[in-house]
Amino acid sequence: MVLTNDELICKEFARIIGGQEGFAGGKCVATINR
Repeated sequence: MVLTNDELICKEFARIIGGQEGFAGGKCVATINR
């Protein structure tokens, strides 16, 4: 599975904020687990 640059950024962003990355409508969304 090849990740696009957007997917890599999405995962990195989710990791930084301590959440879970996902895609909604083709856009990166990260949900924060509290």
